[in-house]
Amino acid sequence: MASNPVVIRDTFQKYVSQGLDILHISFSSALSGGCSNVMAGARDICEENPGAKIIVVDTLNASIGEGMFAMKAVQLKEEGKTIDEVASWLEEHKMEYCVRFTVDDLFHLQRGGRISKASAVIGSLMSVKPILRVDEEGRLVPYTTVRGRKKSLSFLVNEMLECIGKYKDEPDIIGIAHGDCPEDAEYLANLVKEALPHKQTVITYISPSIGSHSGPGAVGFCFRGEKR
Repeated sequence: MASNPVVIRDTFQKYVSQGLDILHISFSSALSGGCSNVMAGARDICEENPGAKIIVVDTLNASIGEGMFAMKAVQLKEEGKTIDEVASWLEEHKMEYCVRFTVDDLFHLQRGGRISKASAVIGSLMSVKPILRVDEEGRLVPYTTVRGRKKSLSFLVNEMLECIGKYKDEPDIIGIAHGDCPEDAEYLANLVKEALPHKQTVITYISPSIGSHSGPGAVGFCFRGEKR
């Protein structure tokens, strides 16, 4: 669901009136009209308030991917970076934030129009688990399938190791998100720790906007890699 334009304007005006600069880290413009609404609201408020600064970063990402942008922004601010430097860093490195996840219930994807009803029925009978990613254009796309829940989670880690490249040895945080399946999220976190013991992991819930499409049982992560 796109952000309400009135709420956006009121929120921006509240902080601009306090003399604060604003960095808005936005959900992918390819998945929602919210980013466009935010950009329009930012332009209006800046026109009405000369000297106001509102920077909008379109993450071209979602859920835990968007969250990892926010965590990085806080880290950079704490390191003494200015708002412009933080925004510039996020824009320059946005394609390095890679999201992979799998779902447990194919019928949620079918209801969202991402797969056919026949594919959902056959896939469920065969215990097929689709693997999805957020692509370079910020879209949520299924790109392969794996049979079995545990195998699908292991596949996610193998995907990470294939894409992580030069960031393999960096002490980055890997964010894990789940749709009300904490045991599977912990299982995935343990696989990550076995493969990359120097990485930190954080676990949270999938956002409602993504969860409404992926359903309960969805689990995945965001890591920093050389390619999405």
